[in-house]
Amino acid sequence: MNVKVIIGCPGAGKSTYLARAANRLDPKKTIIVSFSRKAAKSINNKLGKEYRASTIHSYCCRASGIRPEDIITDYDISKEAMEVYNHACNITEEMITEESIIEACLHKGYYNIDEITDEISKYIQYKEDHVLYDFNDMLKVFTPYKVPENLLIDEAQDLYPALKGVIDRLIKAGLKNLWLVGDPDQCIYQFNGSDPKIMTSYGGEIKYLDQSHRCPEEVVKFAKQILPHARFKPTDNKGEVIYTDKIPKDAEVVLVRTKYVQVNSDKTMTMHKAKGLQWNRVAIYDDIGSTKVNVNNEEEKRLMYTAITRSRDVVYIVKGNYDYLYRYRNDWR
Repeated sequence: MNVKVIIGCPGAGKSTYLARAANRLDPKKTIIVSFSRKAAKSINNKLGKEYRASTIHSYCCRASGIRPEDIITDYDISKEAMEVYNHACNITEEMITEESIIEACLHKGYYNIDEITDEISKYIQYKEDHVLYDFNDMLKVFTPYKVPENLLIDEAQDLYPALKGVIDRLIKAGLKNLWLVGDPDQCIYQFNGSDPKIMTSYGGEIKYLDQSHRCPEEVVKFAKQILPHARFKPTDNKGEVIYTDKIPKDAEVVLVRTKYVQVNSDKTMTMHKAKGLQWNRVAIYDDIGSTKVNVNNEEEKRLMYTAITRSRDVVYIVKGNYDYLYRYRNDWR
């Protein structure tokens, strides 16, 4: 099997590269997938009319013959149990096990393991009794009856074991060409089981897209203080990083760590939701919103890196209740 890994910095045009690669392939033998409808729509805007990108779940659902009426919609399950169930499904390539449920409970910080395990068991039994499927089942029951020749995956840094299981089944069934496009430095969903190492686990040729068409010199310089290893060249624009005590009126968006961070602005958006978007003037409110967050781990660094690189011109670091980004101020000039 031929494998191509495309690693691109923020603003490098990764989805454009993927679309151009797809447009050179036979559309009848090619599957193009991403992780969200928004990302798939962005790719579709760049594809020829005979091509169509979709989410991975949507592809698996169609390929497995799951109909809308087969999807479970009305079962009452607690938020805690569903969080654990989803995580347990994500971290296993095949069906979940009692061990994966326990691991997911501990990962989420829930210690009423017997209660949650019992609730999940009843939920699974209900689905089996009524022949219903949920979001996770779309991946678990996927069987590649008709194998594409080419599989192109956007945002491949966010792959997790359950999705790897889908790819592995396609490879085993005869997939010939695999494209994996993404940026491991922007993997910000490890809390849901994503593993940036999966993207490069299939070997193959690696191509780097290290020229940004978005981020100016000062923004790239600051981003590389967070992740010094990043392969990242700026645009010709100088740009600016400004430390401030108040949210500037000309900021187009105010990025916050979580929805629980209280900010006096109607322009707030979480850093996770900002992934894939861009503005000219971005304000980042320096408050992690929770004492449980380990600000020194690699995922947090990648999240801050991703937030900073949403800017095409100016980044404002707004002093909040926790000096995470503000601590770089003394080293900045």
